[in-house]
Amino acid sequence: MDGKGFDAGEPAGTAGRPILGSMERAGVVQAVCVVSRWFGGVKLGTGGLARAYGEAARAAHREARADGALAAVRERIAFGIEFEYPLSGAVMRVIARSAARETSARYGERVALELSVSPQRADAFRQAIGEATAGAVTVEELGSRLESA
Repeated sequence: MDGKGFDAGEPAGTAGRPILGSMERAGVVQAVCVVSRWFGGVKLGTGGLARAYGEAARAAHREARADGALAAVRERIAFGIEFEYPLSGAVMRVIARSAARETSARYGERVALELSVSPQRADAFRQAIGEATAGAVTVEELGSRLESA
C-alpha cells in the first residue's frame, strides 16, 4: 500500500481513502481496518459508497476503543543519557521538569538511563541537561517511539 489506502476493486477513492481518513482523524495508528461490502455499491453511487466505508471504519474504531481493543498512544522522543553519580540530583531535577519518563536504568560505575520526552519538549530537555551539568552528561537521541498515553 502507498499510504493512500487500498480500494480492493472498488471504484477509485471510494474505499481505501475514506477508511484511512477516518483512522487518521481518530488518531488510530499501527492498526488494520477491514470493511466488507455486502450490497449497495451501484445504488449508493461513488459518494454514498465512500461515506458508507468511512462510517463503517468510524463505527469499528469507536467500538474497538469502547471495548479496550485500541490503546491510546502518543509519540515520544527517546534519549539515552549517561552520567556520574554526583550529577544525579541535577539530572533528576531536569527529568522532573521535562516530564520525562524513565524507560530503563542501569547503575554501574556510571548511571545509564533511557528516557522518553514529548516531541515538544525534546530540544529543551537536551539543552537543560547540558546546562544543568555543564555538558558533563552524554545525551544520545534514540529516535521517535509510540508509547501508551
